[in-house]
Amino acid sequence: MEEKSKKETKAKEPKKGVGVKIVKVIVIIIFILILLFAINMLRNYYILRDIINKAQEYKGITDYSYTVNSYVGTEENQRTYTQLTKKGDISKVTIQSQTVNVIFWRDEKANETLLIVPEEKRAIHYDSATLIVQPSVYNFLQYEAMSEHIKILAATTFIYSDIVDGEECYAINQFHSTQWYSKQTGLKVKSKDGYSVENGNKIPSYTKYTNWQIGNITEEQVAKPDLTGYTIIK
Repeated sequence: MEEKSKKETKAKEPKKGVGVKIVKVIVIIIFILILLFAINMLRNYYILRDIINKAQEYKGITDYSYTVNSYVGTEENQRTYTQLTKKGDISKVTIQSQTVNVIFWRDEKANETLLIVPEEKRAIHYDSATLIVQPSVYNFLQYEAMSEHIKILAATTFIYSDIVDGEECYAINQFHSTQWYSKQTGLKVKSKDGYSVENGNKIPSYTKYTNWQIGNITEEQVAKPDLTGYTIIK
């Protein structure tokens, strides 16, 4: 009877080693999570640094051209088409949408800006800087900000490889925003910024950057539009 009672008492006693094992498992899990976070942060850092290093060659370039397509959901739902060309002090921006078709032309040296509406044969002439265009590709794509905050970005982004229109890219996801950069050139290829709400449904809004031309912009590409037959408002 006494032996039986001892066995029952032993069975009721908590196993001292169980609590220690649980603590060890928790510590191991925390260590693995910290290690994975550190590895991911280091990987992100080197990817971001690679993009920034590639962008260094664009730092002093003020002659460039690109096309922007903004759409919701799919490219069939295009909202706005924009082509921007810059050569030195002269900039030309063409904007087309379902409701607007205009051309902005700006000569910094002459301090002259034109807003042209081709369909109405009408142009508005300004003697002020109403058209703001970034001085270089480097400024436009905000590589400086990326470089300054690279450690924060490395810690707060999820980066993965993706293909956009046949081009290999790094997709940098941070909160509700995703930016795609070309692995080869470091140029921005695509972005997802926010959502549009249609019929109660949230649909992602995208912007695509295509037809990049860095340098070698001709005079013809930024030539002052021929306003023959236009009504010019000053």
